[in-house]
Amino acid sequence: MTTERQAVELNCESTPRKARLRNGMLNILLVILSIIFSLAGTEVAYRIYLQFRHPERFITRANETKPPTIGVYNRSLWEFDAATGYRYVNGDIFLSHVDGGQVTSCQKISAANEYGNMGRIKGHWDTVDIKIAVFGDSFSAFVTQDNMTWPTFLQDFLEERLGRSVYVVNFGRDGAGILQMFDMARTKIPEWKPDLAIIAFTTDDLARARVWRTVNMIDGELRVLTVPEATPTANPLNSYETFILHPEATLEWCNSMSYKGHLDRIGKEIIDKYRRFRREDFFSIFTLSHSYLYALVTEGTPFASAKPKPGQRWSTRLMFDDYAHDARMVENVRWMKDNGIPYLLVHLPIYPEVQATQKFMLEKQEHHPLASLADVIYPVILVNKEFIMSRQQRRLLPSLTALTGQEIYRLLDYVEMPIEQSERMNVTPDNYHPSRWGMEFYARAVTELLLQNGHIKFQPKAAADR
Repeated sequence: MTTERQAVELNCESTPRKARLRNGMLNILLVILSIIFSLAGTEVAYRIYLQFRHPERFITRANETKPPTIGVYNRSLWEFDAATGYRYVNGDIFLSHVDGGQVTSCQKISAANEYGNMGRIKGHWDTVDIKIAVFGDSFSAFVTQDNMTWPTFLQDFLEERLGRSVYVVNFGRDGAGILQMFDMARTKIPEWKPDLAIIAFTTDDLARARVWRTVNMIDGELRVLTVPEATPTANPLNSYETFILHPEATLEWCNSMSYKGHLDRIGKEIIDKYRRFRREDFFSIFTLSHSYLYALVTEGTPFASAKPKPGQRWSTRLMFDDYAHDARMVENVRWMKDNGIPYLLVHLPIYPEVQATQKFMLEKQEHHPLASLADVIYPVILVNKEFIMSRQQRRLLPSLTALTGQEIYRLLDYVEMPIEQSERMNVTPDNYHPSRWGMEFYARAVTELLLQNGHIKFQPKAAADR
């Protein structure tokens, strides 16, 4: 009897224990499911937002029927270079803009000089008093109609202030990031032997991976492709279409079409080529193999590694947040130190950063009240897009200082703030690349930086003669 009673008591005790265990497991399962559904719901909402914000990036019926906005060249402006990514091609090249089913503008590009750089050549490198090499991105390579860049304005301003002959060679390359700028410096400095090198970068350059440009004939069509490795032969399934080429898109053709309001055979071929090539770059809102939200948090852009075809699994963004993880970068920095190469790290602010004035503090991003939300709002609020850095950028910046041992010069420290009518620095309201005024803005600020900090060894002639 005692044994039977004990068994009944144990069974009664185990029943609530089992019930509690079952309920506990059920609660854990509900929490897990709640998290999964919350993340899934957030991902779905974010995809809807992305398609609303960037409809041109997704495969939709509109992509197939709406006339696209296209820039088309009659021949390539770029030429593959294994060491530096690419060089610019000298000679006249014509750029036509097609928008809304008609040609809207025509441009002759003859800014590339015989050294494969953008901008004019003025003076003789071997005989000038001061030699400066600038390494940068498209903000340094961007040109006016008369072949001026901010480095060419820098040359003029320094000559005016110093009364000395100055030569500034411009190694700016569109699409280049910090890594590629140091690659370029390591390649070009032994050849040119400048008195001073300037690494001029924008905030976005911090997280850019190395890229190369190739020009390949593929299926009978000449294509300019951006690739993730130093190979002159590109695989279109593992590359990005850079620009559209059509040999018949000459200046004469462009001018003849500008006011017709419709496209001829050549124009229709350009649109057809664009749509065929760009389908390789379109994203799917329904994909199950890629999380746009996860890509945003980990890589700084929702569109990283999301191309629809198997071979298109690479990103133009860095996969790390410390430059010390890149062996080539470490070697480049070591070489510059060992050889006593004088160089400066200079941050070029773009319009939203200039507009933000004192709110933008390059070195104090962690203390910004919105810093913790930057990875979420980064693509959402236009002004915050640039002056609030992503988590990756906030980590890369101090790693650049730590690796190089160099101070980072902020151009905003060398201009009088606030800047009146700062929108003048943009080439267009939607394009933050520098206008002629913006180029002069950069050049004057860099001039003050160099002179105030004693980076130019020559004194102004007036002072030296006293």
